[in-house]
Amino acid sequence: MPLILEDKVYCKINLFLKILGTTPDGYHDLFMLMARVGLSDHMKVTVKEEENGNIVVPDIPGLPSENNLCYKAARAYMEASGRCPDTDISLVKYVPSGAGLGGGSADAAFVLKALDSTSDDPLTDERMNGIALSIGADVPFFLLERPAFCEGKGEMLTAVPDLSGVPVLLVKPSEGVNTGECYRLSDETFDPSFDGKAYKDKMISIFGREDLTPLERIKLAAPFMENDLEEPAMKILPKISDIKAAIKSSGSIFSMMTGSGSCVFGIYEDDEALKRATEELKRSPVTSDCFIYATHLV
Repeated sequence: MPLILEDKVYCKINLFLKILGTTPDGYHDLFMLMARVGLSDHMKVTVKEEENGNIVVPDIPGLPSENNLCYKAARAYMEASGRCPDTDISLVKYVPSGAGLGGGSADAAFVLKALDSTSDDPLTDERMNGIALSIGADVPFFLLERPAFCEGKGEMLTAVPDLSGVPVLLVKPSEGVNTGECYRLSDETFDPSFDGKAYKDKMISIFGREDLTPLERIKLAAPFMENDLEEPAMKILPKISDIKAAIKSSGSIFSMMTGSGSCVFGIYEDDEALKRATEELKRSPVTSDCFIYATHLV
């Protein structure tokens, strides 16, 4: 009988994103803190007994199946494991694309976990992370299923204490930001004198404090939390700056763009403040065409 795995698949925000330089293979060397939020896609993966390597993924107009991250994940797993079960993947999409929320990466990670969970000989964490990285830089984070510092291209992960329950508002304009162009612009303003080690030490010390609540840790770190892609993204899409200002004026204790955009998030003191801000931004002309979603860190 086929094995069916079905679940919500949460996306993420970057609580900060610092560019420290370049890796030996020419990629940007990053230091980030990523945490999942309660906005999710709904996925179902059906793993069949037949082993013909057939993969069925949702039809997305303009996107060939082989370019779909879920397809890439299933194919990469089959090549790495030697198992080729026929696999049907269905998806109800709620996480907006082009947002910096990692929705596609989260979906791909779920496919990897689903296939491996049906194996009599599961792959090691190291091999799973290697497959995940070959699909996308954010995919290894979603295998971990907890907040983590992410370094290098995103593949070096260090879990941090729980951050769940913090109120978060997501606001994404209808337009997206070209990731490649955003990184190119960031190169123009990169400061090679930035002390990456001191920054890492500061953030590790703050977010490692288990004597503080998740919100207290974020408040303590907030003066130092930055996204080095935010200013370049604002040059490409100035509306990001307007949205950030609107979130700040709605009573958030911290606001920033996530990833390479274009989604901006606000963090709030409590659920009542989150509710008031959501209602305010839904009425605001600045965010009238935006996707707005009230949620929490999970």
